[in-house]
Amino acid sequence: MRRFTAMAAAALLGTTILVGGTAGTATAAPCTGTGSAQITSLSFNPATIVAGQASTATAVVRNCTDQELRVHSGWLAQLSNGTSTGLPAGCQFLPPWPGELTIPASGEVTVRSSWQVPAMCTATDLTLSYAVYGVGAPAQRAHLSVVPVSMATCTVSYVRQSEWQGGFVASVTATSTVSPLPGWTVVFTFPSGQKITNAWNAVVSQSGAVVTATNLPYASPGAAIAFGFQGTWQAYNESPTRATLNGAPCAMA
Repeated sequence: MRRFTAMAAAALLGTTILVGGTAGTATAAPCTGTGSAQITSLSFNPATIVAGQASTATAVVRNCTDQELRVHSGWLAQLSNGTSTGLPAGCQFLPPWPGELTIPASGEVTVRSSWQVPAMCTATDLTLSYAVYGVGAPAQRAHLSVVPVSMATCTVSYVRQSEWQGGFVASVTATSTVSPLPGWTVVFTFPSGQKITNAWNAVVSQSGAVVTATNLPYASPGAAIAFGFQGTWQAYNESPTRATLNGAPCAMA
């Protein structure tokens, strides 16, 4: 499976696009329709971001034949805000982006692309279409909800206070426009496999890369939240690029 990174295009678009595939080992379920391949799903994770952040789109393409298929594919994205025509203020045009796929006989391939919306963009929706050409498969479409920075109801700051080989101390501060917060939950994802060993000023748990911090039972209501923790890292110690407060996506300070 070919993998490539559109770094040159990214510099112009304000968008990082990573495309690659992983062939499945199990035989795919029977296809419907008459095409030789089908796009069985297309979705964003997360489904909502604040402008300046990225979301990963995942498409699954199924081979409906007993022969290996080598095909061309393409992504097409459009930013809009539902209130005006043309490109919303602060946004950049996203041209079509091509790709190539090799799909094993009677198998599936998963294709992922990461789309970053410019921080100054005022769009509220990114509509993404994905197509596989020459196989009789209809294109699929998915929507990414975008919260302009000016409309975000919270801001999260993640700061590495100190770092040494294999370890670090970090602090997280969250501020909400909803005041006072009777209780709070901050969720973020480590991008580099870091692990938390202990924490203070919050009840912190970790499941895989996802960290969940909640207020202590005796904490007083307020609009500002701060907690810290110590953790470990291996090859890299990159900071999280997005977080939520009580389920709402936050701008990153």
